[in-house]
Amino acid sequence: MRSKGIYLDIVVGETTKSSDADSNANPLTIPSFPVYSCAITKRIYNQNAVQAHLALGIANSQFVFYQKINTMYSFTNETLVGPEFGIVVGVKGGSLMLTYSQFDPSSVEQDSNMSNWSTLRLVTLGFGVRFGGSKH
Repeated sequence: MRSKGIYLDIVVGETTKSSDADSNANPLTIPSFPVYSCAITKRIYNQNAVQAHLALGIANSQFVFYQKINTMYSFTNETLVGPEFGIVVGVKGGSLMLTYSQFDPSSVEQDSNMSNWSTLRLVTLGFGVRFGGSKH
């Protein structure tokens, strides 16, 4: 990893319910959505075969929203984009990444009676392979 870099990331995991969601609102199946992210990185540590980079970028994913109509709930999936930041540590040919992403539901909620069912904050721990740059 040179002094600057980029990373691309795809993570898939089960959607979790927001603590703000109505306790009676439960979809029949809990979906798993991929989270796509891209970030630029800036090296902050370089010692022997270990390097650390701060990362800042954007993430994109789908989230579950719901609307209460009388006593029934209607669910829909909506795509949101939000900021992502984190740290990437490279050791020889491998890497470890810890990131945090947050999504703003207002683009969906302001024009409808929908509320977010999904948690809109994501923490990701990932392992990867380094491409390019010096591995010492």
